[in-house]
Amino acid sequence: SEKVFFTTFTKSLITDIKSNLQKFCSFDEIRSIDIENLDKWCHRYLRDNGYDRTVCFDGDNKLNELWDRAMESLDTGEHTTEFLHEEWKKVIQYNDINELADYIRVPRIGRKGRLSRMQRKQIWPAFNEYKTLLKESQIWEQADMYRAARLLLEQESTTRPFKHVIVDEIQDFHPEAFRLLKAMTPRDDENLQNGLFLVGDGHQNIYGHHIVLSKLGINIRGRGKRLRLNYRTPEKTRKWATKILLGQEVSDLDGGIDNNKGYRSILIGPEPTIKACKSFDDEIAEITK
Repeated sequence: SEKVFFTTFTKSLITDIKSNLQKFCSFDEIRSIDIENLDKWCHRYLRDNGYDRTVCFDGDNKLNELWDRAMESLDTGEHTTEFLHEEWKKVIQYNDINELADYIRVPRIGRKGRLSRMQRKQIWPAFNEYKTLLKESQIWEQADMYRAARLLLEQESTTRPFKHVIVDEIQDFHPEAFRLLKAMTPRDDENLQNGLFLVGDGHQNIYGHHIVLSKLGINIRGRGKRLRLNYRTPEKTRKWATKILLGQEVSDLDGGIDNNKGYRSILIGPEPTIKACKSFDDEIAEITK
């Protein structure tokens, strides 16, 4: 395929991107670019290939019900359900673990608190039961949907659906999405460089995804670049905000730690004004004055 796929995490931004591209792209160029939310593309691709499962996201009542049922299979009350849910998302789902042996061996990167071999054995039945309940209920979590689409793409002998994939706001994507995005571009042996172009900012990570691109099959060593010129935030505001976050570690999205060295803004702007408020409503009132 000669088509380009352009995606970003926020659905509303998709509309904005389409509008902007139409300002400087010809009709034929626009026809060669698919601008779409990844979840929407993924769901349609699976449906067109005969997959018909319900996709549920964090907080869905169906998922909560299945999770509570799975937790009943635990023989230990050593860990809170919140801890186990994070373990499920950031270790089991992140690493596509299906067997206890794999869970015992896997490094728990980004997770606080050590779990011994015996502790992992004790809590594994709950994870395994949750997997079974999801399958019986014909329900996918977001990561399961991405994984199913990726496996289908990798099995197909035909060419991949896109020549190039461009991704914005990568800090917001689920780690499993990166494996799918790579599978949407030409295979490595097709001798096409830069099939995947990623843009993101670890400083804006609000979903807590632990993203290490090299661990997700994407090698950017020697190819990544930092954009150090800020066109949005006035310099005085940027410096003030940087001091507030001094000492906080920020991921560079590939296993390292980012820093603020060399960053600057092209706007000057006024000195930030600091005001204390007693409540959220007071904050809104102060901001809208």
